[in-house]
Amino acid sequence: MIGKLTKTDIGILIAAAVMAFGAFCPLIKLPIVGSLNYFMNGRGDGIFVVGCSAAIVACVTFGYRRTAGLLATGALVMTLTLLVRFSSLLSEAQNSLPKNDKGL
Repeated sequence: MIGKLTKTDIGILIAAAVMAFGAFCPLIKLPIVGSLNYFMNGRGDGIFVVGCSAAIVACVTFGYRRTAGLLATGALVMTLTLLVRFSSLLSEAQNSLPKNDKGL
């Protein structure tokens, strides 16, 4: 373990905690389905994001900052992949809706 955490280390630990918390926040609310989050009760990619954030905390605590950076990059790629897939899914759903001439 490292003796004293620097301000950068504390910032990384806070960012990892926010990343883990964000996996449980709702992404979208649908009337029939309800609220969907990134974790999805253990079935989503949020498991890996929470795991990465726990590993980042451990790596920073024991002084492996480069490994923590690689884990953070992996979590960022997973999150951006979800964002792109979700955005394309919403775009396809919007294009498949019939056009209404009355503007309602």
